[in-house]
Amino acid sequence: MRLLAIVACAVLARRAMGLQPSAGPRAATAAAAATAAAASCSGPRRRNFFHLAASSSPPPSPSFAVDFQPYKSDFPHITPAQWATLEALALKLVEWNSKVNLISRKDIELILANHIVPCLGVSQVRRFQRGERVIDVGSGGVLPGLPTAIVCPDAHFTLLDSNTKKMMVVQDIATSLGLTNVRVVCDRAEKVHERFDFMLGRSVSAVPTFLGFSSHFMDPASAAPAATHGPTGVNVGPGLLYIKGGDFSDELNEAGVRAHHLFPIRELIPSVPSEKYVLYIPGEQIVAFHRRQEKAAPAKKSNSKS
Repeated sequence: MRLLAIVACAVLARRAMGLQPSAGPRAATAAAAATAAAASCSGPRRRNFFHLAASSSPPPSPSFAVDFQPYKSDFPHITPAQWATLEALALKLVEWNSKVNLISRKDIELILANHIVPCLGVSQVRRFQRGERVIDVGSGGVLPGLPTAIVCPDAHFTLLDSNTKKMMVVQDIATSLGLTNVRVVCDRAEKVHERFDFMLGRSVSAVPTFLGFSSHFMDPASAAPAATHGPTGVNVGPGLLYIKGGDFSDELNEAGVRAHHLFPIRELIPSVPSEKYVLYIPGEQIVAFHRRQEKAAPAKKSNSKS
């Protein structure tokens, strides 16, 4: 089984890089690196860190401009070096998206306005500080974890998703950008038992469903302080920052969330006419949800047996 797992991960890595078995010595060298990296797929806890070799082919030039200039005035806290890294991220996303479907290919020319820049809205609500622990749940599409990690370099980010192929890409991008504050975990959320100060998500699922498989990540003893950043005027402490569109009221009522803040992205980032929001749910609300869920679990188990 261990050998089969290694071979399967190696095949995924080769396909992700567009390599074929007879692609010549350069491809063979890259494939060997991918195979070595894929050996981590067979670890006993199935919580895997991928170090995928970059494709040997030169990246394609996008048919559109990757230019953050129209958005920079909304983010005075982002440094020139961070803008340069965000540009490199956008180019890597375009490159990889031609091989692995990370975001809608119909939307690729709007990768800045519809994808990367709205994710920077998180930093308009809370800028994660030195030593703070942040988990991005469902980060197989790279967002919002990597852009947020770029602009909050002193915090520790865990990017979690169960999609092996996509997480190989996430690891490749994080490594190529030199993001030492990022670790990539390929597993189901229910199988990862760690605590964090902050949780991130982007249109993963409805709020009750999302909290149902992720609320255990919230540390009830988090020491991260409340802070006000950007234009919100709201003190934001430990909790969930979730990017999503639509009406949240029914979802929040179903989850039993009694306190929250909803920040329209078009107000956080005036240069982006987005209809989405950054939803903030305080940590104590998430902890309360998790405790209710734990209390309900024995009753559900009992009912299923009867």
